[in-house]
Amino acid sequence: MSVKTVIARISEGEIKTLDIIEFGSVGEAIKKVVTDILKEWDPEKHDLIITRHESSEISESKESIPIYVLSPSSEWVGEELIEKEIITVFPYVNEELTNEILRVLSGYSKPR
Repeated sequence: MSVKTVIARISEGEIKTLDIIEFGSVGEAIKKVVTDILKEWDPEKHDLIITRHESSEISESKESIPIYVLSPSSEWVGEELIEKEIITVFPYVNEELTNEILRVLSGYSKPR
């Protein structure tokens, strides 16, 4: 059984790409995205951070789903971590929850 999975690339507060793709599991999807990101990541310039959150942390939805956030272009400026671009991967539940998650995460990556 496959799972619809949302993969979105958000750069400086704007959604650059948004795909809903069927995978065997969300775990398979996140591993594929990480593998792809490793090819373009520059370890000399940026940290690569992968975190897992629950949608209940940012949404009022009763259903809690895992949200994976990859930050391939993170850099420290003084004591502050700046994430110019993030990639998020999470199971698709419905359009309303997807839009809410993307709205919150878009705000997170806006330039300061």
